[in-house]
Amino acid sequence: MNIYRTNTFGNDIILIDGFWGTGKSLISRIIAHLKGVENPKIEEIYEYISSIFYLNKIDEDAGSWLIKTYADRSQYNNLIGREINLRWRDDTGLKNRVNKIETITRLFTQDGDIVVDEINTQNIAFSVMTHKLMLSPNLVFKSFGSRLKFIEILRHPIFIVEHYITYLLNFNSLREFTISGYDEGEKIPWFCNSWKDEYCSLNETERSALIISRGYNYIFSEISKLRQENILIVPFEELAFNTEVILDKIQIFTNRKFDSGVFKTLKKINLPRDSDANNIDEKEYHRIFHKVKRECNQSVFNEFLNIINHYNNLYPNKYSFL
Repeated sequence: MNIYRTNTFGNDIILIDGFWGTGKSLISRIIAHLKGVENPKIEEIYEYISSIFYLNKIDEDAGSWLIKTYADRSQYNNLIGREINLRWRDDTGLKNRVNKIETITRLFTQDGDIVVDEINTQNIAFSVMTHKLMLSPNLVFKSFGSRLKFIEILRHPIFIVEHYITYLLNFNSLREFTISGYDEGEKIPWFCNSWKDEYCSLNETERSALIISRGYNYIFSEISKLRQENILIVPFEELAFNTEVILDKIQIFTNRKFDSGVFKTLKKINLPRDSDANNIDEKEYHRIFHKVKRECNQSVFNEFLNIINHYNNLYPNKYSFL
């Protein structure tokens, strides 16, 4: 039996995606100030199902039913105050929520079909953060269709290397939940499966460099195959130093306006960055660059250099000249 969910909610779904260390937390704080948008949540279920589908471990009808149903259920729970994250320091916790009082009063409001009607008639957008979903995007694009607003945040490859080194050093932790498998006793993340033999022969820095290089290459090739009206690419460097330009792009892309509180939040998260940040970033660039060069074999380093040049050509930034 094939399973389908055709009678879905009609609201927008804003999906904020990116590699680790690219700035998803920053942009999620901004997205929360779009009018008629729920505060972003972190729900790994969408990336889990999408990557399992990519690996041919689940049928399309089952995967599509799961993510459509979960998204509608999650938005319904949002509007009735269910599953509120009360952890104070979390990016998605109560401290960082827009309209804290409204969030609490929802605990005492009516549930039922009236809430679904509110979601649909007012097009109250559901927003969620994911990690590296653009490495397996087809299922969410097909499932959500025109409802989807997919925001992919990219960052210069140099500045995410150490995030992946740290990730790999802790890869065997019981708190590490990435979909993975084993090859001759070596644990391998799902997104390295196509080059697992090479992965097993490399150190953490080399693995990190290739995860970024090959992941970015895949993203650049996939973007052109997907519905362009559903995608907005946000380079972190432009977000950090030309913040107003990105705000305008987000408003046009989502067809929504920011509330006045966005400027207070921008100040809290230090956007836009000043010239001092430029100087600090340049020092970090050189430190990380030489670390990668020192700890990688020549073949891996050359591949990493190629993706740096490709990124600089696609999204010119001040590091292009270093």
